[in-house]
Formats: sequence, C-alpha cells, structure tokens
Amino acid sequence: MRARIAVDAMGFDGESASAVRAACSLSLDTDIETILVGDEIHLQQLIGQQPYDPGRVTVRHASSWIEPDEAAAAAMRRKKRNSLALAGSMVGEGEADALVARGDREACQLVV
Repeated sequence: MRARIAVDAMGFDGESASAVRAACSLSLDTDIETILVGDEIHLQQLIGQQPYDPGRVTVRHASSWIEPDEAAAAAMRRKKRNSLALAGSMVGEGEADALVARGDREACQLVV
C-alpha cells in the first residue's frame, strides 16, 4: 500500500508552484501519492507545465484558502472549506495518511 500525502498547495504564501514541482518530482521518483488541495484550475495549469506520473498526483478542489495577511483563527472560522481544513479532514477521514502545510503556524495548529 502506498502512502498518500495531502498537501495544502495554497498555503505556500501564494507560491503554489513550489508545492506542485515537489509533488510532480515525487511522483516520478517514489511510490508516494500526492493530493494537492487548492484551486483546481490553477493547480492543474501548474501540473501541466512539468513531467509527472498522473497516477500519483491528483488535485482536490478547495474554494478558499488562508491568505498570509489574515488572522488565522478568524479565517478558519469564516472559510470552513479552506484548503488547509480540507487537507486536514482528508487525513482524519482516512483519505490521506499525512498532511503537509507550509502556511500560517497558528492555522496549522487549529487543524490538528
């Protein structure tokens, strides 16, 4: 059974490309499945710009995310289906084995 990692791809201070590059590279070099969580159209455009194994990189759409300048607790309450919360719930529900997030530390603590 391969590991499945949910990545809050929008929590990279607006730099989703680095999360996508890492997931695509991982897909070619390992047996790990990466689920990028965020704006589906944006993430699919980034994925299409590089080689990857489509069986190991997927996207789960999130309609919102926590912006770097937002107060984490308020944003988490206001944006219930944000990318970080969705990625966290995927781990809680067994859809993913781990969560990777590089966003606001307070927001991350609210998810776990």
